[in-house]
Amino acid sequence: MLYSPKYPTGATIMKFTKFEIKNYKGIKDVTLNLYPEGSNVFTLIGLNESGKTSILEAISQFNPAMDENEISELYSSIAIKTNEDYSSLIPKQLKANFNDEIIISATIEFSQEDRDKIIEYANKYSDEFNIIDIDNEIKIKQTVSFENSTYKKRTTYVNFSFKERKNKRKKEIIHKFFSKEEPIREFHIYIYDYIKSLIPKINYFPTFIFSQPEKIKIFGENQTIQDKIYTTILSNIASSLRNPLDLKTHIIDRAISADENDAETLQSSLDQMSALMTKDIFSLWQKILQGDFNNREITLRHSVDQYKRNVYIQFQIKQGTSRYNFMERSLGFRWFFSFLLFTFYNQKKDDKPTLFLLDEPASNLHAKAQEELLKSFQRITDNKNQVIYSTHSHYLINPMWLDQAYIVSNAAMNYEHLDDRSSSENTETSVSLQTYRNYVKDNPTKTTYFQPVLDKLEIRPSKLDCIKKSVLVEGKSDYLILEYAMNVLLESSNEIAILPMGGATKYGSLISILKGWGVPFLILLDADRAGERAAKEYKNSYFLDDEQVLTLSSIIPELQGKEISSLLLESDKQIISEHFGESSTQTEKSKIQLFFSEHLAQKKIVTLSEEFIDNIKKIHDAIVQYFNK
Repeated sequence: MLYSPKYPTGATIMKFTKFEIKNYKGIKDVTLNLYPEGSNVFTLIGLNESGKTSILEAISQFNPAMDENEISELYSSIAIKTNEDYSSLIPKQLKANFNDEIIISATIEFSQEDRDKIIEYANKYSDEFNIIDIDNEIKIKQTVSFENSTYKKRTTYVNFSFKERKNKRKKEIIHKFFSKEEPIREFHIYIYDYIKSLIPKINYFPTFIFSQPEKIKIFGENQTIQDKIYTTILSNIASSLRNPLDLKTHIIDRAISADENDAETLQSSLDQMSALMTKDIFSLWQKILQGDFNNREITLRHSVDQYKRNVYIQFQIKQGTSRYNFMERSLGFRWFFSFLLFTFYNQKKDDKPTLFLLDEPASNLHAKAQEELLKSFQRITDNKNQVIYSTHSHYLINPMWLDQAYIVSNAAMNYEHLDDRSSSENTETSVSLQTYRNYVKDNPTKTTYFQPVLDKLEIRPSKLDCIKKSVLVEGKSDYLILEYAMNVLLESSNEIAILPMGGATKYGSLISILKGWGVPFLILLDADRAGERAAKEYKNSYFLDDEQVLTLSSIIPELQGKEISSLLLESDKQIISEHFGESSTQTEKSKIQLFFSEHLAQKKIVTLSEEFIDNIKKIHDAIVQYFNK
């Protein structure tokens, strides 16, 4: 008698152990092994255009557990909706006449608990079968076939076997998927459908997803990808409450209802979700950033259009009596907030594990934020999740994970001479993947790939950024203003690093390091009392001459008693205020930091006062003159 399928409940610990990719964009043939050596975090290290993103995109296309689920499109790199979309995956040099297959294969390992569940489920199919054992892994290969560069078909191949014992003869039979005999084939499909329900989810997070919209449309037409992803996150938050809520029933339906009682219960539901997020997110944030978040709350605010066809949710941060829209916070705050949402609420309780694919995470954030992000990866994998992330930042390399690190390179790129000619001389892209240790052993001269990792291994702060001539400034605001003005507005060369300290009295440690390394450096301080005192102290304590320790007034006498932010005239500050709008409640200092942070990240030029530009030129010329003497 056939058994009506009903999948057993409960979390699994099934995991991916290998991916093989062939003929995907610039990838000819690479294998990524995911056997952890103490962690489930895997690093793809490579320069820009090396192929890191292509590897993550290819893995995101493999998702047999969610073939018919719209959500799979959200967490994939490329939404394949028509046959023509597949042509975008053909290797560039073969687009004219491609008669082959794009292949993405995965090997997935079962835990003993998984195997027991599969056996139990299989034996409920019919009295005819008696399964006694199964393989501890399954191999699934998905192919996309082309003829003359025209898409033909997509096929899934399964390599998996299990052992059956015939009751009467006690004979053991090994089954190989998929048999052409019926009804054995139907039995195999029955088991495979259950196995698919256990396979970990694959969630790909390209950088653009972290650009959270001002308002999230949780109901209505024309939802963007970001809207859909955040709607899924909000749904998971609602269902994670002690008394679970349903997003549609308890939020959306009540929002479009005219009943006053519904308005009251809606606010209660939003308050419960807000309280849970405040507790979870800020407790995690405190562990990552070691900050004080006790006086902050995350609140959810809803809105509906006049026709009640669209429902929106907006994140706000409450700090004391003030409320801030999410978009008014710094880039780092917004990035970390979105990151914690994605990783903490990506799944419901007792859900299956997730493989997170992160493409250049936090690449536009400062070094400290990147290092703290790295620490958080281990916590993500505590729930049997896996993380694969790409980076070219030495701050995102953990020396403890080098056995799980891969070097990604592209034969079409000449990394020693990166210019317009380097990619055109060799049009055949060929992405390769090697374990870090093998690459170092086989290519001892190609230091452009792994020198950041070697630096990180030394028991001292990484000096990669400090081997340049360096200007030490008092803090974050000084750094942002000078970095933006000099490198974006003046388009100065990037040969001089600007390094922010923690205040006028916090230069000592870095001065000692730079002197020890023999790195040329210049100290720049505000022209206020604290700056003047610090200048004298550094000259005396570290035997520095007057030329190496400057205050603003030593460059521009009119700025005596002033700090770098005073370079901005009232007209400049008006431009900054208009950028955030009249509703912003931020302090002037936080507006200045956020303004220059955003424009620096985007390399966006804004017209500021001539006097500001003239003073920046004077500072720039003084710096250049010192290093060129």
